[in-house]
Amino acid sequence: VWRESYKGIRALLRKHFGRKGGRPMKIPKFKKGMKLLKAPGPLKEKAFSLIDKEDRLDSAQVYLSRIAKKLK
Repeated sequence: VWRESYKGIRALLRKHFGRKGGRPMKIPKFKKGMKLLKAPGPLKEKAFSLIDKEDRLDSAQVYLSRIAKKLK
């Protein structure tokens, strides 16, 4: 069942985000990052609010930059 449903998910990601394969992204984190990028303010503040337990501030900044690049 999962293999058949994943074909649709993969096609959706390829169509809307230009992804070809690899590990699926964390959708809730991606949505939160999109919301943060739309809000005004410095990138460091936004990255700090995106940090989970295992993340670092610089990796969160890079993640937000990559999201911004994908949305252009």
